Amino acid sequence: MKKLIVLFAIYICNTSIKAQFTITLNGKKVIANQEFNYSDLKNLTISFSNPQKLPTYSDGYIRLSCSFFDESGVKKNAKYVSKRIEGAASINSFLNQKVPKTYSLYPKSEEPELFHYLYDYSGNPKEQFSDICESYKSSPVGGKVKLKFEMAYYELTGWHYGSDNFTKFNDYGEAVELIEPFEMFLTIADKNALINCPPINAKFKLNDLMTGYKGIDSTYTWNIALGFIGENGKALKKTSFDFKDYYIQIANVKYNNSLTQDENLNLFKTESDKCVKLVSNLCYQGVHIMWSKANEAKKNKEKGDLLAFGYLEFLGLSTSGPTYIEKFDKKANTNYENETLWESFTIGTISGLKCVSIIKAKNCNTGYSEDVDGCATYIFKNPNNPKTLLVIKYFRNSSGYIKLTPDQLKEMASKVEKFISILNFTK
Repeated sequence: MKKLIVLFAIYICNTSIKAQFTITLNGKKVIANQEFNYSDLKNLTISFSNPQKLPTYSDGYIRLSCSFFDESGVKKNAKYVSKRIEGAASINSFLNQKVPKTYSLYPKSEEPELFHYLYDYSGNPKEQFSDICESYKSSPVGGKVKLKFEMAYYELTGWHYGSDNFTKFNDYGEAVELIEPFEMFLTIADKNALINCPPINAKFKLNDLMTGYKGIDSTYTWNIALGFIGENGKALKKTSFDFKDYYIQIANVKYNNSLTQDENLNLFKTESDKCVKLVSNLCYQGVHIMWSKANEAKKNKEKGDLLAFGYLEFLGLSTSGPTYIEKFDKKANTNYENETLWESFTIGTISGLKCVSIIKAKNCNTGYSEDVDGCATYIFKNPNNPKTLLVIKYFRNSSGYIKLTPDQLKEMASKVEKFISILNFTK
């Protein structure tokens, strides 16, 4: 089988001059390695002529693809659009078509199955070429990307059973290029331009973000019961801004009462402090009693114990088990009633409350105490919507408990405040 692939490779090398891609942008033929601006793109098509012919008995699949590479030449998240042709009859029909077919990449593919987001070929959500380009707008590598057009043949070499010893999977040989790859460059995002962030109705500049920025993901939710804000028990949609060693999450918190933003901020402070104090002191009654109280509150749709767990998650603290916070324990702290997690902050035109603290927690089961990953949470008035508050939290890309120093906590807070300062809420 390897010998057959080698023969194909030799055959292709000897005849590849006639095989070529034709790429057109806005109706004009593109020369290899040309650079274009995504903002000027009206349409982009691909066609090919004189592809290498394979023996009629050739079986496997052909992939016609356009891959996205970042400025350093690395394929970003294996994102590419592709058409796959399988089976000997389909392969020969595709390669030997008398009239070359032109495929549209932009603004939309002519065939829904032609191009799709790909990690493998089983059940992945389809995504248009334009969708991938749009995702690069808010990416640190969105300044310029390389588009690489390829057509490769993968010979069917056999099959094997999967781990269940029942499902059969095909085995394929290495890629054999049927047409010399074609490359061009597309400048997608101006790093000095304002990037829109719809979930919070704000904009920011890529260049203003801190070092190590990787991208945006808006697929996450917080499963939190706030009670007095928003719909009790419903998840909050949030956007995650990813960096090299940490990420910042931001969510729009809606409330359905008639209070002002300032009144809701104060209510949030009062209720969250009360709930965290409740958790801290219930810990002493025993972990089983604590969980039964929470379940009872949930059953009766009450606040109290149930919401306490929600607030702990909201602060970024562990909710895998009961958490004890020393300064909210009546027995350990005589100044208990005056304690609060929150203090006021103002950054430019933004004002609200922040919780920046190293939380010393204890698992009620073991009594073991240690400093855990600190809390850097900011909640403030949404400048564009008087019926919502915005919440921003800092997370480190790590698992388990991590002891923090005051300097590390200060660094966490400075990164969040830097992020808040670059947000532009001007309509």
